[in-house]
Amino acid sequence: MANIGYKLNTASILGKVNKYLGSSAGKKKINESVKLIMSGTLPHSGKGSVHTPEEAAEKLCSCLRDAANSSGMNVGQTAGQIKAVSEWAYGSPRDLGNGTWEITVSPGGATERESLVPEKYGGVDIYSLLDNGVDHTMRYVWGEWHGNYTGSRTVISGSHFIDQGIRDFEGNYGTEYGVISIVRS
Repeated sequence: MANIGYKLNTASILGKVNKYLGSSAGKKKINESVKLIMSGTLPHSGKGSVHTPEEAAEKLCSCLRDAANSSGMNVGQTAGQIKAVSEWAYGSPRDLGNGTWEITVSPGGATERESLVPEKYGGVDIYSLLDNGVDHTMRYVWGEWHGNYTGSRTVISGSHFIDQGIRDFEGNYGTEYGVISIVRS
């Protein structure tokens, strides 16, 4: 039996591969593959894990819920308010090109509650109120609340749970999930 040896010209093969990857057809194929991987329809067989934008958004929602629950803001808040800030949702990912995706995470629960004087002040944004609080003494607003004529609270401590949730995600999971940045608007 004869042994046949092969000698591969790896430099030539790599040159051809790189030329193809740099071509418009190669770039198109790469972008199509990245879209399939990011949508979860094409399994990733390389080293490390690849998370879809939805998985990253769900993990961020989890960090926001945890931060809200551990913020201590539940002192003086109603069960409905606490439940409201624990509900988060995310939209569909948007392909920005070059393997970059954007997904919006937003409050999923009731974001407003009626104010004491709704005809004058509209509603109160629960997320902003509980997150930022009121760090200055404001004038009382008087109105009817659950059948009682009452004045508003003038000082409310903010828990800053949204910033804490974002910091927790970025510090613990940002790299794993491939998140470049979180923009709070």
